[in-house]
Amino acid sequence: MKRRPAKVNSLDNVYINEFVKRQLEGKLFRAILDHKFKLARILVEGDVDVNCRLRTGVTPLILICDQKVEDHLRRMQLHLVRSLINRNADVNAKDNFGRTALTYAFLSGDLQLVRVLELHGSSSWIWDVNVSFYRQARESVLIISDLNIHFHRWNSNDFAKEIH
Repeated sequence: MKRRPAKVNSLDNVYINEFVKRQLEGKLFRAILDHKFKLARILVEGDVDVNCRLRTGVTPLILICDQKVEDHLRRMQLHLVRSLINRNADVNAKDNFGRTALTYAFLSGDLQLVRVLELHGSSSWIWDVNVSFYRQARESVLIISDLNIHFHRWNSNDFAKEIH
């Protein structure tokens, strides 16, 4: 007797495709966190959704801009940022705190990243006040730039005391 192939419901294919998509997105975030930028570029160039988000609203571009890397990895980090932007990553996407990739690039202190983001259309006026309601210090930032960088950091608790 010949075996017939199992009939797979088209709805099953949708679930399988969604599962695989989520797995690849998770691998992209993990590769960025582990500073495996070559693997991350392969995933990006393999059509992983570059605008995918974690529950916190973080995108791959935000995550890569938040990474402080050693000098020998900086070039690969910039290549990954350019790959994400070339694949239409949203440079103005905000996480749940309202911070963009440009904000995190400033906070990490990498001016090359800042320049790349600004040259590719990132909004250059950023007013970021993340006041903690639990009286914990949280860094806040004011950025006024267009390749002429003005940057000011302060403790958000100090700012909160001034406005009360």
